[in-house]
Amino acid sequence: MPPLHDDAICLRQSEWSETSQLVTILGREHGLVRGLARGSRRERSAFSGGFELLARGRLVFYEKPTRELANITAWDLTHTHAHLRTDLAAIWRAMFAADLLQRALPIREPHPRSFDRFAALLASDHVSMADLASFQWALLDEAGHKPDLSGPSSGQAIGGVVYFRPDAGRMAFEKPGDGSHAWPMRARTYQALVSITQGDPEREGPQTSPDGDTWTRASAFLCTYWMWVLGRPIPTARSVFGDRVESGE
Repeated sequence: MPPLHDDAICLRQSEWSETSQLVTILGREHGLVRGLARGSRRERSAFSGGFELLARGRLVFYEKPTRELANITAWDLTHTHAHLRTDLAAIWRAMFAADLLQRALPIREPHPRSFDRFAALLASDHVSMADLASFQWALLDEAGHKPDLSGPSSGQAIGGVVYFRPDAGRMAFEKPGDGSHAWPMRARTYQALVSITQGDPEREGPQTSPDGDTWTRASAFLCTYWMWVLGRPIPTARSVFGDRVESGE
């Protein structure tokens, strides 16, 4: 079987031995790849000094359908994204995005749009909450879990509270009277989310500029919905959103 090549970003790495690493990589053409990089930590190897979290490079690997782990044979580092390490909030948000990708996408299924959005997120000067909300929305769309935000109109939402029903994946202007579970959401938060959906899908961020706290609420809501969809927590969520992920608000 010939080797496979891909533009990839490291989502996770751990030590396998003194010289080798276990890694989870997001490739643009091959999706999530979990593999063993033998000798990656040796000083002289084909691995640019080994794999680092959130680093981007050119990947060479072999895989067999009967094996869980791919055999990774080379890694040519192209971007370290070192600028993120000077901003604690930005690095936590980037790590949350990496955690989410590992849980939202299936193994070995290409998702080039998600790769491009993640690459753009990592390349930004500062990973803002607006950036993170836009990224989560794009991933929901590509993964087939995008909620319906077409419930109340903007006029109805101004100055009030709207509700989101996670079981139905849609908004409601009033709290459901049938006792079904509904998450309250401030009007400004709802409008921020709508602004993402109304923007040019080829752009990297939302088209309006609500205040920072509103974007934090919007991004926390999407995180809460992701955890509802996945049925499990996202480890870095609390480091990014604190207690806001309890209710999405």
